[in-house]
Amino acid sequence: MNTNAPAELAAKERALVIKYGLALNGYTQADIAREFKKGRGNSISRSTVNMVINGRGRSRKIENRIAAILQMPLEELWPQWHVREPTRRRHASPAQITEALRALAG
Repeated sequence: MNTNAPAELAAKERALVIKYGLALNGYTQADIAREFKKGRGNSISRSTVNMVINGRGRSRKIENRIAAILQMPLEELWPQWHVREPTRRRHASPAQITEALRALAG
């Protein structure tokens, strides 16, 4: 398996990283599905969890829970769905530029 960061891995490799990380933390896909059980008829199946892990399905609740368990950002686990917010550059106003030039000129 590749040793690159999860965001650089292929989808199958990312899924293996997620499954391995869950196992290391003592979780199975069935455990995660059980956490969302809300009475009759409103449960999430293990196969739904598996589809999310493999990137073939979406569930914000499941994605967030897995990210919390693994202590990893969503962008690294599912880069095809989650994009990092670009850092915004702060642009100086014309007045700030003029002031800085005057300060440099002394």
